[in-house]
Amino acid sequence: RKRRVQSQRLLYHCIEVSQLRDVGLFHRAAVADEFFKLGPESSHLSWVV
Repeated sequence: RKRRVQSQRLLYHCIEVSQLRDVGLFHRAAVADEFFKLGPESSHLSWVV
């Protein structure tokens, strides 16, 4: 029984991590889009992403 709880917890953790990763990718895309709108002069800021 204890092992089952552990595996469930691990599953939830994996779901949380994957969701965070999706949010991170979305945020990165948004930031990159903003830099693209600003133009070439902002390209030196791309390391922030």
